[in-house]
Amino acid sequence: MILVGPKVCADDIKLQIGVTGNNALSGLDDPVTVAKIPEVSKLLQAIADEPRSVDFIERSLRDSKANLNLLVELGLLKEWYGRYAISFNYLTVEDHQLLMTVLAPFAESLAQSFRDRWPEFEAAFRAYDAQGVAMGDLAYVIVGAFSLDWDGLDITAEKDLRITADELPQGRDFVIRAKEQSGQISTKGLYWGSHNTVVEGVRFTTFGDHHSLPRLALPRFRHPTVCWRVIAHFS
Repeated sequence: MILVGPKVCADDIKLQIGVTGNNALSGLDDPVTVAKIPEVSKLLQAIADEPRSVDFIERSLRDSKANLNLLVELGLLKEWYGRYAISFNYLTVEDHQLLMTVLAPFAESLAQSFRDRWPEFEAAFRAYDAQGVAMGDLAYVIVGAFSLDWDGLDITAEKDLRITADELPQGRDFVIRAKEQSGQISTKGLYWGSHNTVVEGVRFTTFGDHHSLPRLALPRFRHPTVCWRVIAHFS
């Protein structure tokens, strides 16, 4: 039996919108910028409940700079049996609660497999000459970032479980995503992803809890960080 938490009041929900990949677009050419327009953000939340009519959308966008054609062109909406529906990865609070319930035993099984083989990992980590770096911190970057995150991306691509950059529309190098956030669900303190760039063959990365941005005291306004941009400028 699947148990899902109580439905959260709409007033308590905020929409977080971003991309996976590299987004160099701006203004009304950028789907993220457009999606963050208050009228558009509110409309997207309404359409996430059910597809909406042209009249509903036009009324919702009446006082904004966006319109239906723009949202379709940017890949935010698509026609759906005479109405319009969400056209990108949109995770509702209910989706999040359901995923946590369904995936919990698989996550625990994966974690246990790492715990069972910890002596092997520990022996491998001791081969690194990383003075002043605690074993747990080394495990965090190698297991969390390099293996589960980066290798996980490779594996899911090989198994056709996700869209890769080569399959993206309009020559984009990023995927749009949105997630409803509520005070009832927190990812603070959890590994959530990484930000990366390569300069002169050297990869710079920060990773971990997105609540801790900017990480490692690196000033980050947009990806990549300002620090990385300075390095790239003088390299």
